[in-house]
Amino acid sequence: MPGIPPENQRKGLQDKNVDHQAVDWFDGAMNAFRTDILQDTEFLPYDSSFDHQSWWVSQFFLILKANILYRQKIIQLNTLKVKNTQHGTSASYVSGHDGFVEAFNKVKQTFGLETITMTGKPV
Repeated sequence: MPGIPPENQRKGLQDKNVDHQAVDWFDGAMNAFRTDILQDTEFLPYDSSFDHQSWWVSQFFLILKANILYRQKIIQLNTLKVKNTQHGTSASYVSGHDGFVEAFNKVKQTFGLETITMTGKPV
């Protein structure tokens, strides 16, 4: 993703030796949240302001906010498998990297940060 620091361009790494693990990046294909997080208006709802550029950006925005608000509390269930057979097949599905830099900067501004640090490995 052009303009996004390399340490923020990664997906959750799976440790196949464990059933679950804390991660700093998660795929948007399937997310589940505790009820107290569902009520956190600083975290949810998804920010749809970039959807006209790419639907991927709202998930990226959520991942960045999760790392700020819930670091070490993002759990990946390695035994749960999700397959999306329709990914990107809709003509109305807007995907790509447009909007990522703006979303990254919006998160930094929202939380008053100079940068956002993600570890680049499972945390």
